[in-house]
Amino acid sequence: MKECLVIIIWLVASTTQKVTSIKCAECDYLPHTPISGTRTCPENCYGDICFIVVNNYYNETLISGCVNVDTGTRTFFRNHAYCYKRSQYTICGCTTLDRCNSPQAPFSMFTFVTTPFFEDCQFVPKYGDRRCNQFQCNITSAEDNSKTEMSLKGQQPEEGAKSNM
Repeated sequence: MKECLVIIIWLVASTTQKVTSIKCAECDYLPHTPISGTRTCPENCYGDICFIVVNNYYNETLISGCVNVDTGTRTFFRNHAYCYKRSQYTICGCTTLDRCNSPQAPFSMFTFVTTPFFEDCQFVPKYGDRRCNQFQCNITSAEDNSKTEMSLKGQQPEEGAKSNM
């Protein structure tokens, strides 16, 4: 009986997959404010990949955080730091070290690629997008249809003021 128990424990232990998370800098979505260019993102989150989105036209961090992804994306980013430039912003993802997505991290540690990544993720709210309000949005991976809820904590616009999101 003990032999069977030992074999069962060994099988469970040998088939259990080790899942590791990386510590990432987390900054809420906050565009075009006096502090968005000098933020330090002191909060942390844990996930498969750290990301940061920066404005292409102003020196500002739009949002940063962590995301859990499918196996193929996790493999692509393993021990790498990549950036991809879109029309309005640049998105970067990394797994090289804890808080690799900090606004203080040097761009020199990232490799710019021409192949888009995180195409199915909506990190920045789209103007007029009725499915995504300014405070909360879902990031959906098309491959496995999983959702990660990401809170976009920003300041509510004053009454009568128009939101630019």
